[in-house]
Amino acid sequence: MRSIEIQSHIAAQERERAERERATNIAVSRQRWLTSGKRCDIEVATSSGGHRPCAEPAAGHCSSCEHVFCVAHQSYDRPPGFRVMIDECIQCQDQRVETVAAAAREAEKKARQAAEQRERRHRAHEAKVRAHEKENDWPGARTLLDEVERRRRELPNGSYEGPTGSEIARANAVLIVDVVAISVLGCGFVADPALSAPLVFTLGAILAIAMLALGPMSRWALRIRIQHSRHLRYTALIEERDELRSARGCGKPDCKLCRAEWSWS
Repeated sequence: MRSIEIQSHIAAQERERAERERATNIAVSRQRWLTSGKRCDIEVATSSGGHRPCAEPAAGHCSSCEHVFCVAHQSYDRPPGFRVMIDECIQCQDQRVETVAAAAREAEKKARQAAEQRERRHRAHEAKVRAHEKENDWPGARTLLDEVERRRRELPNGSYEGPTGSEIARANAVLIVDVVAISVLGCGFVADPALSAPLVFTLGAILAIAMLALGPMSRWALRIRIQHSRHLRYTALIEERDELRSARGCGKPDCKLCRAEWSWS
């Protein structure tokens, strides 16, 4: 806090020093011109309706219009931000003031027109929103949307990451081989009830070896199929959710006004 006060005091002293220096420069310039013997040549109106040079003792020379001006026709301090200049007459300062004022009026006019255009656009958009949501029964869709979101959240983590197409193809192939092997070996047991015990034992051993060999691959294939099934369920819920969400807003998928007014979590 103390340092802020010190900095503020130093800044105030700098402003005062600059003002004193400016006042000194203006006074010195005026005095030099007053002793030069020149007269103000800025035209002033006469009582008869004409114009004549001012002819008062000169106080400076305008760098813009080249006129010599007196103290009365020198620029002066006026808000906001227009200050007395050593080399500027009041006419040129008036032109600067009017230019800035005209720019401010034009900026205000453009801002007002832009605000009116935004208001018209918002009113038209709100009408489209009301019509679209009424046509698509948004209150009912919102209720269904809550149920879809609940079902989506109940899916295991990672359901949105489905297996690749090559993984699905390999898993299907493994499961087909499993079914064929089990079917062939099973048919060997039921084909002839009079099969001898050694043959039954042999077939059972072959079946056990086959299941042991195919077991890890079968578990992997089942896991891939489960992941694929969950991914399909997740994708279906996402599509249903997006379809229900389309009932909200104006119906335009990339509408910036809708995105600015609400967002989905």
